[in-house]
Amino acid sequence: MADDVSADEARTELLAIARLLVTPISGRPDADDISAFVMRFINQRSEAFDLLYKQISEPIHRHLCQLLGRAAGRDPDAEETKILIFTIMGQSMYFRTSPQAVKNGMGWDSFGGGECAKVGAALSLSINALIDAYAAGAQV
Repeated sequence: MADDVSADEARTELLAIARLLVTPISGRPDADDISAFVMRFINQRSEAFDLLYKQISEPIHRHLCQLLGRAAGRDPDAEETKILIFTIMGQSMYFRTSPQAVKNGMGWDSFGGGECAKVGAALSLSINALIDAYAAGAQV
């Protein structure tokens, strides 16, 4: 991350990425298959896991830690920062990994743009509160 990225810019990017994690892969007839494939292999220790982790999960996690560190004025390499980012990722990814449970629980027929916007607003509220608490010195 560039040194000239402000705390507000880091916060904005972190929120945008979290919203992307909620948004289903669209425009592809095999989107559900792609998500299922990635989720299956990212949850089983194997060569595929190692590849997906190194190529996808690790760089995303590292970048998000840098953003949270900058947004909150905290050490991006601290264990607390890493745990908080896994918390944000888990909160965001639940909507992608368990869309049927979300639709059932919410009484929604689909999980499209309108529903994603509502979830994104809730995520923004949660993540902003997390950043503010962490910036104020909250400990994990």
